[in-house]
Amino acid sequence: MASTGPGNLKARRDLGDQLRKLRGKRTATSIAAELGVSPSTVTRTETGERVCTEEYFHALADVFGLTGEKRQTLEELAIAVWDADPPWWAKFADVLSANYAALLEYEETALRRRDYQINLIPAHLQTEPYSEAVTAVDFAGLSRDAIDDLVAIRLERQRRVFEADPRLEVEAVVTEGVLRWAVGGPEVHRNQLARLLDVTELPNVSLRVIPFTAGAGGTYASSFQILSYGGDEPEVVFGQGVSGSTFMNDPREVRRFGRLFTTLSKHALSLEDSRALIATIKKDTT
Repeated sequence: MASTGPGNLKARRDLGDQLRKLRGKRTATSIAAELGVSPSTVTRTETGERVCTEEYFHALADVFGLTGEKRQTLEELAIAVWDADPPWWAKFADVLSANYAALLEYEETALRRRDYQINLIPAHLQTEPYSEAVTAVDFAGLSRDAIDDLVAIRLERQRRVFEADPRLEVEAVVTEGVLRWAVGGPEVHRNQLARLLDVTELPNVSLRVIPFTAGAGGTYASSFQILSYGGDEPEVVFGQGVSGSTFMNDPREVRRFGRLFTTLSKHALSLEDSRALIATIKKDTT
């Protein structure tokens, strides 16, 4: 499970990258032994998954023998973590699971999101009524206020697609079934399909559909998302299941899902043919 905490993810990753370089060829186990912590504390701080506290920072700086300007420069990176403002989703903490909060944090600085969906319209492309309908089913045990908060979170996430600079690039591959489920009733369904036709005209949004005729080759057991960043920052994967999202950042797992997305994409229609199918299904709902 991914954990989040104070500080901007990018700031934590920048600091962690420097800490990893300082460790050099020394093992995380040997550093952990000197600090009296677990090896995972060392590695997760280096990847930005764990917050580098002031106490941990100074203990680690001592182990590395940092003094003077080198220590001061590194501490400035750490201060950027410690002094960061709470993220926008902090006010929704009471309805967020740890993994959902992690998804929001990793998504906030991502430049590209590859999204494979088997049952639902990708979150960033949903209309508000569609989002309300699926949230009410997914979280049927929650209060109306909590459901409203989850819908508000989803709508806020969409700002990365339409208003942010740089805008989030969304590359979605969905099964034909995603388009045919009449979620929320005929009107909500029809308006959602119209929304897809609108948003797929944006240069940062692509949506391709795997038709039923593709057979087993175009299916996978569950939905997943791959988040990508610029430079050397590693990609991460969030898999969707009955119990919620699962965070994965092991390079081997990330590569596997990257290959899987490519394979599934090969069974999808072209962008133009996908839009034509959406338009046909929309026409059938009238």
